[in-house]
Amino acid sequence: MPKTHLDRTGWVHDLNFRTNSVRQYLHTKIQAARSFIYQLGHAVAGARVDGLLKSTSSVPTLNSFCEQLGQLGKEFNVSQMMVVDLLHEFELGVWKALFIHLIRILHAASERPGILVDILNTRFRQVPTFGRFTIRRFHNNVSDMKKLAARDFEDILQCSIPIFEGLLPEPFNRMLLRLLYKAAEWHALAKLRMHTESTLDLLEAVTKDFGRLMRQFRDKTSETFETVELPRETGT
Repeated sequence: MPKTHLDRTGWVHDLNFRTNSVRQYLHTKIQAARSFIYQLGHAVAGARVDGLLKSTSSVPTLNSFCEQLGQLGKEFNVSQMMVVDLLHEFELGVWKALFIHLIRILHAASERPGILVDILNTRFRQVPTFGRFTIRRFHNNVSDMKKLAARDFEDILQCSIPIFEGLLPEPFNRMLLRLLYKAAEWHALAKLRMHTESTLDLLEAVTKDFGRLMRQFRDKTSETFETVELPRETGT
């Protein structure tokens, strides 16, 4: 999936592309790359090896499952048995990137420098704990995102709707609350330990809604708010 197409999440074309272009274990290319490295002495990051593997982000490592299955392993798509890494793909990926951009928007929307971000941090510190380890107390400024683990970003997502409510003017406030709700709903569905046909259908529908709301929020806010990188991103 090219990075330029990532904003098409939820489109019918995007769903078809992901279904028909599932990642494959490229046994022949990996064996050829290993021959270049171990028999012909080419560098692992050399042009010959990159020419075979770089376009698919593959590495010259044999897969134990495929090797043990012998001839059948050459036809077995090991990618289908792997679960999605939600921790890195969503909690530390999509959601973290969205949260960072929301902080940028709050800076851009503030009449006084940093006032909306200060309100955000104050609200997070007022969130009580829930359960034994479900929602932990936010002690530091959440906007600084210092020493946060994936579970902390999960907590931030689960508490974000009342925290962000009213910080942006309308219609952006309403758009943001809908987006945050869909993000939390998608995350909850994706982390189910057991799925049924109905939950999978719901997850597909929520994915379409989430992608649509992301594009809508991007297009509308980019016309109004001039965002810049945060100081923590620029190292200043």
